[in-house]
Amino acid sequence: MLQITQSGKGKAVKTHASARNPRRATHRSILTLLDRYILRQLASRFATICAVIIVIMLIEHIHRLLNIVHYAGRKLPIVVQSITALLPEYLAIAMFVGLYLAVAVTVRRLTLRGELDVIEATGRSGPRMLSIVMMFAAIVGLCSALNEGWGRPWGERYLQQIGHAMDAGTYGLSLAAREPQNIAPGVFLYIETVDPASGMARQIVLRAPGQRIFADQARIFRSRSGQVVLSMRQGLNLTYQADGSVKSIKFDKLDLTLEGGLAHSLKSDASIEQREILKAQTASQLISAGDGQSLAVLGKRFLWSAFTVLGAPLGLLLGRPARRSAASFGLILGIIILTLELKLADLVESSGTDHPIMTALFLLSGITAMTFMVATCDRRLGHGFIDSILKNWVSRMSYHRKS
Repeated sequence: MLQITQSGKGKAVKTHASARNPRRATHRSILTLLDRYILRQLASRFATICAVIIVIMLIEHIHRLLNIVHYAGRKLPIVVQSITALLPEYLAIAMFVGLYLAVAVTVRRLTLRGELDVIEATGRSGPRMLSIVMMFAAIVGLCSALNEGWGRPWGERYLQQIGHAMDAGTYGLSLAAREPQNIAPGVFLYIETVDPASGMARQIVLRAPGQRIFADQARIFRSRSGQVVLSMRQGLNLTYQADGSVKSIKFDKLDLTLEGGLAHSLKSDASIEQREILKAQTASQLISAGDGQSLAVLGKRFLWSAFTVLGAPLGLLLGRPARRSAASFGLILGIIILTLELKLADLVESSGTDHPIMTALFLLSGITAMTFMVATCDRRLGHGFIDSILKNWVSRMSYHRKS
């Protein structure tokens, strides 16, 4: 706001309100109108990209999820709870990819529409643009760190609880009573009645090649690994021998897997169980444990959040096309770098090194150095140097072919 004051010599002098209020001027200099405009562009595109990625991942996994709950009596609670538990994992991937794409697409759009040239003409330098982008990246990086440290472990624990409930038959089964059900190749199940309250089947007859099993009650469900599991109580197992005799065994409890035939135990991998336990531990629990495997999982989570933040400067450098060009080769190169970062993050957990944190820091320093190298090339060769190099290469190849 401009005000007119009277000077000592009687001349009118214009003064800005912020000159008389330094605190107000400092506040305005932190985020200008153009800064807020760029932040709105980043935030809106980031939210849209994250939502699209989450929806795509849900569509991709919904078929497998419905297949797992095929034999459950209450499918909807399992599906809703499983999707809720998977949201932190989906959100981590969405933030990792979404930050890079949001920055790259925003810079690209501002450049193609000529807005970025106008912004730079007003005196907004490259470092100022970088500071705005990194401010937004710091907020996303903090959310990613909180999600990696506590959000995803909560989701893993919730998934494990759902899996244990399914393994225990808590959700019941959805098989019609008094109708033979072909639940596995060559295996037929007959149920006399089903208790709707407990989901317990009564008066069971199981017929398989060379085997008949009768039980007073049972539960049937599909485990998280996709196996159909039949847990029977109080019954009789008849096995027909090759010589025509019948072997009879009474049992109080018998658990069978029905994929590809009958088996009397569920196989488990101790290493897989250990990984599942570590995935469900929070960052503070991993730090307290301090062993090699815990630190490896912690290093992967730390690296994931750090790589998420590094996606912002990469998007700023690679998303801007060359002058008078709409090519997007730089944008594609950034996606390739993101894929490399994912592989490197997994390498920290699976490498089995004695010092996983140092390994994570070494990999982070390598990606950071590569980002600085891209920034140097962008400064020396010009914006969109990837597009320019590839365009010149294609032109030379075309010229040599014609000649």
